[in-house]
Amino acid sequence: MFLKPLLISIMLVSTAQIITATSYTFTTVDFSPKGLNNAGSIVGFDFVYSDGNFGFIDVNQYGPLQSINDSSQIATTRGIYANGNFTPIQFPYPPPVGAVFYVSQVTGINNTGEVIGYYSETTINQGGGAAVGFTYVNGVYTPITVQQYLNTYLTGINNLGQIVGYNWDGFSFSFVPGFLYQNGAMTPIDAPGAQGTYPTAVNDSGVIVGSYLTSSADPGTSHGFIDVDGSFQNFNVPGALFTYPQGINDFGEIVGYYSNTPGPLSNDIHGFIAIPNAVATPEPSATIFLSIGLAAVFCYVGGARRKANLSFCPRHCPVPVRVIL
Repeated sequence: MFLKPLLISIMLVSTAQIITATSYTFTTVDFSPKGLNNAGSIVGFDFVYSDGNFGFIDVNQYGPLQSINDSSQIATTRGIYANGNFTPIQFPYPPPVGAVFYVSQVTGINNTGEVIGYYSETTINQGGGAAVGFTYVNGVYTPITVQQYLNTYLTGINNLGQIVGYNWDGFSFSFVPGFLYQNGAMTPIDAPGAQGTYPTAVNDSGVIVGSYLTSSADPGTSHGFIDVDGSFQNFNVPGALFTYPQGINDFGEIVGYYSNTPGPLSNDIHGFIAIPNAVATPEPSATIFLSIGLAAVFCYVGGARRKANLSFCPRHCPVPVRVIL
């Protein structure tokens, strides 16, 4: 079998202090991570990367993957996938007059099994209705919405039941406010100078990541952010035109994607994994990853990505990897 070396790009970038992090190591990957758990397992559109191996899930049957909890329960857009079993999640309330059915989309699950997502009705003429956020706990669906906004999207949840998301009036992207929802109360999340703030994930320390727009007319002005107790810091892959953080775990490890070409439909999409370089008390997961530059010298990949054997790599050693210039 032909063997080729795995190339890894290591980049350091200074950022404002997040928890105890002072800088991050960015690794570029050829897939777009959507979320990760505290064991370092990463999910994306149709894959799970865990313990040095890729597993793939049929998105035609289960829907694209959204997040993964510490029990390896995976939220897909259509339900929860765990240990080869699938539980569909479909908002059950009777649709309003004139609507055919509700369309639900699951976006997350935490360690207690609480599921979040949003739904909207599909009308007879196939037009979409307002989006309403919901939680699903022990068989009970609870709608979550904001009266003054037509659409409410829930995007991330931590193990304390804190939920992040954003609202949209359905007419203009000139102002899209994000929010933190906890115990029935909604706290605004608005990045300074932003016309649209889109939180995507929150960890158990309450650290929130997401992206924001500084101009509704120019998608190339998208930036990543980290929100620590209401204090915002930019979080951007060096050299990227826009950065979209998608997930953060309790070690402060962040995954997402970025592009060097403006526009949401750009083909120039790259994934990234960002690991904090400095922590008050080094955790094994972060410390191990800091040695990835050395480990990559001994890490080899044979064949296509789906057949990769990464048993000798650190837990975050992805395949294949493009070098950031």
